[in-house]
Parts: sequence; structure tokens; C-alpha cells
Amino acid sequence: MTAMAPSQSLEAVTQFFQHQGLDIRQAPLKDFVSCLLGFYERVEFSNLAPDGGDMLLLQFGTYDWGAGTHFEFDITRQFITADEQDDDAISQLNCSLLYRPTPALMAVGEGDKWCSTRAELGTFQAFIEASSAYAAIIGEPVFDRRLAWSLV
Repeated sequence: MTAMAPSQSLEAVTQFFQHQGLDIRQAPLKDFVSCLLGFYERVEFSNLAPDGGDMLLLQFGTYDWGAGTHFEFDITRQFITADEQDDDAISQLNCSLLYRPTPALMAVGEGDKWCSTRAELGTFQAFIEASSAYAAIIGEPVFDRRLAWSLV
């Protein structure tokens, strides 16, 4: 696959899932995580800063962004463009799974972890799979998925 611009990442991740025989809007948690990590490992984007220009971020917790309380499990791919010097240099591909805020999920609390390079991917995956958030949602039904690319 040819390197592309970060603005093409939403389409690219959707296609990556399809090539794995999955629908990003229906994939179970294990496949969702595995495919997103595979996407990071195998799909490159052009014109990114050499250090820290392409990173992953796991975020989870119970939130209310104005549309009701929910538990969110999010893996974000953050891009920093090499030749930009302002806010347009940073963009993100957010891939979020939303769950109803049960007492068990609310008890998980909030957390996050960065993966700064592909060399850290194995450790990052192990962290995700051992996290209290992952364990709490593994059998829970997803009530919404939010997939978006945007400038930060």
C-alpha cells in the first residue's frame, strides 16, 4: 500500500478492516483492537515528523461529552505533519467503542497509554489486553461506535 496523507486515514482504516474480512462498525472488541494495531503496524502515512509523528493512544473511562454518560474505549492514531508549524500539524483518527455506563464499567475509572513507535506495539497490545477496561468490556454489547479523522 502506498503511503498516503493522514486525511485519508478514515477511509484507509475502513478498507484495512475490509481486507481482513471485517466491518469496522461491527467487529468484536478483540478483532477491533487487533485490526487497529495491525493498521498502525502496516499502513504508513506520508510527510510525518520523524520523531513522534505517528503514534497510538489508548484512552478509556466514563464520560459525558454532552450527549449522555457512557463508557468509552478509544484507540486514537495521532499524526504530526513534518512541514506544518501551527495547529494544522496535528490530526487524529479516533476509533471509539461506547458502552452503557454500568456500575462495573464506571468502577474501572479512567486511563490512557501512548505507543510512540512500532517497536513498542507488542508491549502496547499486552497493556491493552491486560487492562481493567478491556476485561470489563470484553463481553459487553457496544451501543455506538465513533470513527472520525480531524485536525486537533
